Amino acid sequence: MDERHKWSITDNIIAFYLCKYSTSEINYTYNEIANKLGMTTDKLKMRGANFKSLMEAGKGLADVSEQTSKVFACFRDLDGNEFRELVIKLLA
Repeated sequence: MDERHKWSITDNIIAFYLCKYSTSEINYTYNEIANKLGMTTDKLKMRGANFKSLMEAGKGLADVSEQTSKVFACFRDLDGNEFRELVIKLLA
């Protein structure tokens, strides 16, 4: 896996979903998702921590990219069922 993974919007959308809802309803593990996206599980979880800092001030990792902030703004109020369906399509 490339240690210098360039995060796409799709990667960020999936990481945000995982931060907000976990993997329990999409039938993939963190390892499977990380492999599909071409990154390590730790990197995927760290991006989730960026989203956590946007969701809860003072929690998670505060060094958030502009793309991550935009994905958060666009998807933070999306219905959980719609969000799950989107992520399932992105992972297919």
